[in-house]
Amino acid sequence: MPIINARHILVALIFCASAYGQRVRVGVVGGGDWSRDFAERFFSASATGAGYEQTSNVAGYTIGPSIEVQLTRRLAFEVDALFKPLRFTESTVLLDGSRRSVSPATVVTWQFPLLMKYQLTDSRVSPFIIGGPSLRTAGNLNSTKPSSAGVTAGAGVTVPWGPLRFEPSLRYTRWNADPAGPGAKTRPDQMEFLLGVATGGTASNWKPLHTRVSLGAVFGASFTDRLRLSGSERRFAGGPQVDFKTSEQLSIQFNAIYSPIGTANVTWEFPVLLRYRLPSAASWRVRPIVELGPTFRTPQEMNGSSLGRFGVAAGGGVEWLAGPVRLGSVLRYSHWAPESNPVRSLVRRNQVQLLFGVSF
Repeated sequence: MPIINARHILVALIFCASAYGQRVRVGVVGGGDWSRDFAERFFSASATGAGYEQTSNVAGYTIGPSIEVQLTRRLAFEVDALFKPLRFTESTVLLDGSRRSVSPATVVTWQFPLLMKYQLTDSRVSPFIIGGPSLRTAGNLNSTKPSSAGVTAGAGVTVPWGPLRFEPSLRYTRWNADPAGPGAKTRPDQMEFLLGVATGGTASNWKPLHTRVSLGAVFGASFTDRLRLSGSERRFAGGPQVDFKTSEQLSIQFNAIYSPIGTANVTWEFPVLLRYRLPSAASWRVRPIVELGPTFRTPQEMNGSSLGRFGVAAGGGVEWLAGPVRLGSVLRYSHWAPESNPVRSLVRRNQVQLLFGVSF
């Protein structure tokens, strides 16, 4: 049974969006792990013991940006975007034990922990505990399919120094099992020592970046089947959004949308959209909107064919104001570039999604 699913992620994203208006810190997190990236396996080709071997490396590294929102004096919400390459080696083992055809391989992953952080004391140097769901997307797969979600927990200590905060911590992540099939399998247990460095943080009043910048979340589902299979599931999609308002009617919106395809394949989609708010009566709080722009997605291979990584998106809907909160609903159409091997294609190039957004 999966440790975590998309509904858990949706709750975390909405909670993150509603937290703005508090103290915000930005920084960087980096470190190394104590565990192997992949399970080590040996496949015997004969009774003599010769065969095929998969081994994995130890002491990989992790690095990426971090944002933390202070909710109360002791409680905070942290989101990281961590670059983490996973490495394994395939080789042929001969009868005398020597190895031939040694082939090292690297799988590129980005991990997105969504963590609640609780300071155990009010002292200046304070220990803390953290926990929450983690997402993972992968590229350069080398015939692997790393699982896309898990749970992270850990502990550390906060050490202020001038305008900065240093936070060494130990984190453990338990990933869902990789989908069944050929290829190397990632280890579900990941143990890391990380050091975070962040600004002291400045208070904000609903707009931590600028009065023209809105932060929030978008979520919804595919309105059409993603796969060329009858009865394929229309799955949840969701993620963070940033909206840069250039005028009263125009804005540029960036989304990072977690978008599963089938049951074992995960992509992240990154639409970059120009949005136009149609004129309406001054007393109306509801305004029609239209949007258009390019869209991108992370590399993914299915059935021996790589999905198109670029496309165009267009949509229309409405948005309305509720105090400091901006709510919206849009029907969005995306058309993706062809796959590398169209003959083996399983994924439809045309996609329609019904999406709902909330921002501040």
